[in-house]
Amino acid sequence: MVRWVWLALFCSKLAQATAIVAVVFPGAVYIAADSRLTKTAASGGPATSSEGCKIVQTPVAAFAVSALSSDSRTGFDFGEITRGALAAASGPLDARIEEVEQALAPKMKATVDGIRQDFPKLYESFRKGKVGQAVFAAWEDGHPVLIEDDWEITPEGEIHQERFRATDEQNLLIIGSGGDAILRYVNQNSDWWKVPAPEALDRLIHAAIDDATATHADDVGGEIAILTIDANGQRWVRTGKCGEQR
Repeated sequence: MVRWVWLALFCSKLAQATAIVAVVFPGAVYIAADSRLTKTAASGGPATSSEGCKIVQTPVAAFAVSALSSDSRTGFDFGEITRGALAAASGPLDARIEEVEQALAPKMKATVDGIRQDFPKLYESFRKGKVGQAVFAAWEDGHPVLIEDDWEITPEGEIHQERFRATDEQNLLIIGSGGDAILRYVNQNSDWWKVPAPEALDRLIHAAIDDATATHADDVGGEIAILTIDANGQRWVRTGKCGEQR
């Protein structure tokens, strides 16, 4: 039986609604996510919901993102910028993520500055939580790799980035707004991990979905997608709203 352990729980109710869980074992890495997409009108109008894929495949790595995702005024699009930077970079995943960070930084800063000026309450929510979170997964040199990248706003209004690399001993990452519900589920179900990894991750995501439904939050939900990467490449264990994207 593969051993599960907690690496970290980077979750914030102030982050964009989502539930993403990733785990790395010696022979494979998994990313699981819900599919509920929410968008709040800039004028403060009601949020609208739809469903879509939150796990992005590229030939060199897969990633999933929570928190600030796009801004039409500045042209900031976390997913598109990240996809392009991963493709243009070379070397191991750490080096490619450095290129991603450099590509994201200027537009993320411009977007955050605009939010600070026009939507101070939203800015404060990002400042108290995370303005950006992502998990990256790849297979390199015969081993799975799982890395989390976090962005925070400093008291001075700058963007601070911090990176975490999962290991065999510290191997589980959770990001997004479903973390509290997932922790409660884990505390109440001590044997949640005694099943195959895809089923275990499905249970964690469902815990976040069930909590959102019970509290009428409607911010986490929809079909669950699970991607795995191993020596045979990337494949969908559950496609959800994703399917093949490469």
